[in-house]
Amino acid sequence: MGEKWFGVDGRIEVRKIMEVVISTIVGAILLVVLFYIGIVMVDTRLSLDIRKEKKVPVSIVITGVITFLGWCAVCLDGRIYEDKVQLFLTFLLICGMAVLNVTDLESHIIPNLVLKVMLFLWIGVVGCYVIFHIEYGISLFLQALAGGVISGIAFMLCYVLSRKQLGAGDVKLVFVMGLYLTGQKIMGALVYGMLLCCVYSIVQLCRKKIGWKDGVPLTPFLYLGTLITLFIL
Repeated sequence: MGEKWFGVDGRIEVRKIMEVVISTIVGAILLVVLFYIGIVMVDTRLSLDIRKEKKVPVSIVITGVITFLGWCAVCLDGRIYEDKVQLFLTFLLICGMAVLNVTDLESHIIPNLVLKVMLFLWIGVVGCYVIFHIEYGISLFLQALAGGVISGIAFMLCYVLSRKQLGAGDVKLVFVMGLYLTGQKIMGALVYGMLLCCVYSIVQLCRKKIGWKDGVPLTPFLYLGTLITLFIL
């Protein structure tokens, strides 16, 4: 656990624990609310028909639960609280990926609109730190650029070698993920995500639910891989 759990004498401080738990739960609730608002706005703007007949799809409910629990697990682990900038960027990343998770599951689309919003928000946050905290801002920018370039090139090669069976939206998504996760964490997110995707695909093939030429939505696995990476690293 992080040092915030302990007082000067090394004893666990109940007050600190309560503050972290309450702030984490409030943040998780806000995250889920923004996630649902994002779904409504994207569905309305792009006419994806996600909320058919005003019913809430199971994918939205499950994603909301995973988002809530994932944020709590990441924050209560303690390490991410050491850097408030990364905490805020993580909040934005999880919210954006949760929305994309639903659009990919329900409509097999990764909207450029959501990716653009995520990119502009990242530019805004990092840009402010480059202006007002030059040394930290430049360091964060270089780490993020490394993550974006590494992930973007890796998936671009997969896109070309697979003869475009891998979606172009997936390539753009992992580039944005790389900016948020930086070079330190993006590879973990990709490895865990692709491993989960492989396991799922093998199981579905054995059950004869999909064929060798059928594709599966990749965003859910990248999302889970991101949450796992944030919790472990």
